[in-house]
Amino acid sequence: MHADLLTPITTCLIVSNADGTCLDTACYDILFIVDSTAYLGTIARTEFKVYPNPAANDLTVEFSSTSGLTHLFIQNALGEIVLIERLGENGSKLQLDVSSLPNGIYIVTMLNTNSEEAIAPVKFIKQ
Repeated sequence: MHADLLTPITTCLIVSNADGTCLDTACYDILFIVDSTAYLGTIARTEFKVYPNPAANDLTVEFSSTSGLTHLFIQNALGEIVLIERLGENGSKLQLDVSSLPNGIYIVTMLNTNSEEAIAPVKFIKQ
């Protein structure tokens, strides 16, 4: 995965009948992101913790190093990305507001888009 894939790509669909007459068009912004459960890149050794687990309003993500880590993703049980957070250069703790997420099981993954390394995902429960 490369950093430019974090920018949505606009794709248009044209519906026409058999003689080629245009009946309808629709355009969509598509964001391509690697599914953390099927990631084919390198899994890095950096570990991270999420707490409290279960979480109601705030979730803390604590990691041992920000070296090379660029993004944090939260996916719901369907694999849909519900939150993307860009990581800063400093600090090893991130506070996330998860109060608006529906109750359920979520997966947190951190990614280095430059070296294609993903951190093994961690699950948390939103109550």
